[in-house]
Amino acid sequence: MAAVTFSTLLSICGGLRRFAERARRIRELGPDAGSFSGRTSLPELAYVGAEFDRMVEALHRSAVEIRHTAEENAHAFKTPIAVIRQSLEPLRRALAEDNPRARRAIGVVEHSLDRLDGLVAASRRLDDATADLLAKPRVPVDVGQIIGALIQIQSAVLASRDVTIILASHDLTMSADLVPGLFVLGTEEMVESIAENLIDNAASFAPPGSEILVHLTRDDGFAHLTVSDQGPGVPAGEHQRIFDRYYIERHAEASNEPVESHFGIGLSIARRNVEAMGGTIAAENRIPHGLAVHVRLPLAPGGD
Repeated sequence: MAAVTFSTLLSICGGLRRFAERARRIRELGPDAGSFSGRTSLPELAYVGAEFDRMVEALHRSAVEIRHTAEENAHAFKTPIAVIRQSLEPLRRALAEDNPRARRAIGVVEHSLDRLDGLVAASRRLDDATADLLAKPRVPVDVGQIIGALIQIQSAVLASRDVTIILASHDLTMSADLVPGLFVLGTEEMVESIAENLIDNAASFAPPGSEILVHLTRDDGFAHLTVSDQGPGVPAGEHQRIFDRYYIERHAEASNEPVESHFGIGLSIARRNVEAMGGTIAAENRIPHGLAVHVRLPLAPGGD
């Protein structure tokens, strides 16, 4: 009886280990990694495996539905926005010059339409990022290569605003890479989205003539990315809140961009991607001024 019990426990433990391994592979590679039910020889676990397979299938169907719904919603909102915008033009031409109140009202409507248009785009971006987290397989990706390519694109855009993006003390405008060989488990889109949102946030508060510093190092089994600016920083007690979705409680004079262009989406997407990859994100004020955002992503197995 003891031998039978011990043998049964070993079989169950082995089946659970295979379940755990299959779950990890499905999380990393998607449905192509196989099924739960196909990896167990125990009748007791067959039903459980089939239920897990149905759950994974439902998640991937949800990702497809999220993308379709986001696209349909964007088109549904943009059509009436365009109609209202077009209808305002004849109203403006018909208004007398000596009616400042009516002209101001039309300006308010146009401002609100700009804001609504931006919110529709931000909402679609958020939905697409959610679908990517659900459906995209996780593979080892080179953080330095992805961020280096992004910086080359961003450097020209920021130069037009008199802002320079550099790697520590080395100018990156002619460099294609940061630190090579730092592989993390995720997707290129996830890593690029993290870096792009951090750089965009830094740029929105970087005064003309200032620098945005990008620093990437290997740190005890982690890829440590830091994006720093020379802006006004963040008020005390708000360092965690800046990663909350739709957090836009910042002073208009603190940003070099119109307040209506901020939707509180970018840093929340960055945090969600970082946490989905098993990493951490935090912000701190620099001395004498500026903000530094630190991202630590665990290196892929075999990459440390």
